[in-house]
Amino acid sequence: MSQATPQSSPASPHAAANSSAGPAAPVKAPSGCGCSGQSASAVMAGSAGPASGGAPSMRPAGVGGAIGGQWHSAKRVTGTWCINEVRNAWVYVDGLSWRKLANGLDSVTLAMSLLGASALATGTATDLREEADGMIHEMYVW
Repeated sequence: MSQATPQSSPASPHAAANSSAGPAAPVKAPSGCGCSGQSASAVMAGSAGPASGGAPSMRPAGVGGAIGGQWHSAKRVTGTWCINEVRNAWVYVDGLSWRKLANGLDSVTLAMSLLGASALATGTATDLREEADGMIHEMYVW
């Protein structure tokens, strides 16, 4: 049984970048990726990007109940607390009181603690997602 060898392979999006013939035209992404065949620069500009004159949004994708849990927007972290125990860190959120930070892994607790400390130090608006277990599982510090 013999196998047919392909005469030519389909063009790779990276092939144009590696050629020495000079800069290539923008590469269009394959269909099915959600970009509708737009070039990378068009996808990055987006419909609310600077090219269209729209203002960027501070709300993360899925805010408004599309994901699980309860989203709290534009809150201020006014206190942090942690202790030398396994995965035990808390933040005080204005209007909500003390909330425990997610503790699935040591690295999660550390990352959430750093976000809480940054929010406290800068006093910036914070969007956070609180799950049914009463812990904060996601935090955006603007």
